[in-house]
Amino acid sequence: MIDYISENCCGCRLCKEICPHEAITYGTDNDGFIIPIVGNTCTNCGLCAENCPMNKPSDGIEPSKGYMMYASNDDARRIGTSGGIFGLLAHNTIKKGGVVYGAAFDENLKLVTTKAENFEELTPLYKSKYLQCDTTDLFTSVEHELKTGRKVLVCNTPCNIAALKQYLKFDYDNLLLVDFVCHGVPSQDFFDKCIGWYKRKLNMTLTAVSFREKVSTSATPCLIKLQYKQGEKIKSKIISYLSDPFYLAFQKRISLRPSCYACQYATSKRVSDITIGDFHEIERYVTDLNRMDGVSMVLLNSSGGEAVVEEIMDEVVSKEFPVDVLVENNECLMHPAVEPKNRKLFFDTLNTHGIDYLIKKELNYKKEWKKILYYKMPKCVRKVLKKIIFGE
Repeated sequence: MIDYISENCCGCRLCKEICPHEAITYGTDNDGFIIPIVGNTCTNCGLCAENCPMNKPSDGIEPSKGYMMYASNDDARRIGTSGGIFGLLAHNTIKKGGVVYGAAFDENLKLVTTKAENFEELTPLYKSKYLQCDTTDLFTSVEHELKTGRKVLVCNTPCNIAALKQYLKFDYDNLLLVDFVCHGVPSQDFFDKCIGWYKRKLNMTLTAVSFREKVSTSATPCLIKLQYKQGEKIKSKIISYLSDPFYLAFQKRISLRPSCYACQYATSKRVSDITIGDFHEIERYVTDLNRMDGVSMVLLNSSGGEAVVEEIMDEVVSKEFPVDVLVENNECLMHPAVEPKNRKLFFDTLNTHGIDYLIKKELNYKKEWKKILYYKMPKCVRKVLKKIIFGE
């Protein structure tokens, strides 16, 4: 029988997929996070606990190589969150007749695992989405495609990649696993509540959300594009994360799953073939680059990963960096996100008083006046302040 501990479950849904008695369903806990629920057909076989990627973490390996990298084609670079590397890897897979699995919003703004079999279907998979993705049917669908002999690329969080490897049991030569530097995941429930707030308070019915919109002149890479219906018109606007309650809570690391604060995969040892992420401080090393245009950090963790990246090298601008430099540039390659002291109060307030009250008291952008002021300063002034405060 599964011994569910809220703080340990990552919500990967592996236990449901492997249960031979169909004893496990999924619901939500008091804070809105997806959790397994054990039914009366459970026989205490222990299979779920034996395969749980949180109970028995997969062994990771240290990356063999690391790169600064971005797509040389401006359009390919623009559509990605960082340097557009996932898009190039996905495009390469489709070109070979393969299939790509990633996260995409459906028509109701639910984040779900989505399969792409052509270039057009790849578009919704681009860009990061900062909430938990529903992995229903991911494991069985991937296994089916692998057994047909097709090339398969799966991009997901490290814990979900580990769960998939547990499900498959052995390596497939036609499988490419890509994870990313993950800071943790808020719930779909919290995202839905923030969408409801937009509709009630601002008369905006959101129809699409795009995190990390790129504006070269911006002082922060954390911009969000909202597409919304207001009356009969479809409009859109780009705002700072400070003005969006969901994104602000994520940046504060206050709305994450409990397990994210003790993530065993927030380490330089990776469970995938390729790890992608932001190269946050690239301008310290390559002074003529603008990080707002998107620059990726890429770690190669297996010979298979190295071979595939070699296939796209003529489509990128790249520079090899020592792995330890790239690790130091991404804190969640060294340790999990740090749990804020007021996280429990945050969810207690949400559950007791509702989302409108929480946003007014805890996620009001006016309280972020120091950051607002900083972002409005000229770049040269921000650089001086950063040097004084952080010694950079």
